[in-house]
Parts: sequence; structure tokens; C-alpha cells
Amino acid sequence: MLLNLALQEEVISKLTFDDELNAETIQQAIESFTKGYFELKKIYPDETIGWKATINGLVTYENNDLITIELQSYLFTGGAHGYGSTNYLNFNKKSGREIDPWELFEDKEGFQKYAETQFRIQQNIPENKSINSTGFMFDRDLFYLPENIGFTDKGLKLLYNQYEVASYADGPIELTLPYKDIQKFLSGKIKT
Repeated sequence: MLLNLALQEEVISKLTFDDELNAETIQQAIESFTKGYFELKKIYPDETIGWKATINGLVTYENNDLITIELQSYLFTGGAHGYGSTNYLNFNKKSGREIDPWELFEDKEGFQKYAETQFRIQQNIPENKSINSTGFMFDRDLFYLPENIGFTDKGLKLLYNQYEVASYADGPIELTLPYKDIQKFLSGKIKT
């Protein structure tokens, strides 16, 4: 099934430590992660901290046409702290095909403008000021939609993981928009 293959590919991409290895299974990715630890241990034998990887999946939304899976991952490979991230994968339930974020919208430009307005309200960014005026780090000082957009019971969630638009200390930045307010922007193929 395409859905399972897409999930497997996501897990493999998170665990594959060796860029030269083309892991095709989760087991191969785990072996790559483990090998990476032991190779680093050879270089720094006094390093006692082990590596850790945790990946959990959760269905955040499901109807007759659509299913959204939230993948939460945490990787620690040494250093001051690990890195946690959340990814949303949206699928056409009938075909099992993953829906790319740009396919979600009939009017992406209109949605982006609406999302920016709601983001500014939520984050207390004055309308007449730069999007980065309160400490955000949007590239080229322009608002853009995140790569992680997922359906939830409360609405469409826009999620910027740590470092995407703010510092690590700020954590993930989320904006959830109620379906009643965004339905006009969604693709006719998307039924919430």
C-alpha cells in the first residue's frame, strides 16, 4: 500500500546516518544509525553518551476521503541537545497516494495571505511591520507556508519545526486554522 511505503520512506530518511548508504528498509536504516554511533565512538572513545532515536505516528484526522498522519521524531546524536520534529503526511484514503501540501489548495496565494494575517495576530506582529520584526527568522523577511501542513480535529495545522522560522529555544511554532474559515481556499478534492 502506498501509505505504508510513504511512512517507511519517512522513517528511513530520519534514521539513515550515512549519506552514501541507500537504505531501502527500516532495518537497514537502523543499522546505518547504529554504525554511525560506533564509527564516532572509534574517533572519540571516551564519549559515554549513547545515541537515541524515537519515532511515533498518530492519526490526527480521518474521514472517507482523507487521512493525516503525524510523525513525531526525536534524534539525539550527541551535542548540547537532540532534535525533535513533527511531520504531517496527508493521504488520499481511496488511492493511498500522498497529497503534496501544494495540492491541498485551490487558491494557495489567497490562503497564504489569510494564514499570514492569522499568524501576525497570533504572534502579535503589527500589520505594518516586517514579519521578522518581533524576532522571527523568515527567509528574505517574507512569510511563507511551512512544509508541514496537516489536518486535525480542530482545523488545518501549520507547523514550523524548531529552527525553521525561529530559534531552537522558541520551540515549534504552530497555527491552527478552523475549517469554517479556510474551506474556500481548499481544493475541491479535499473534503473536511
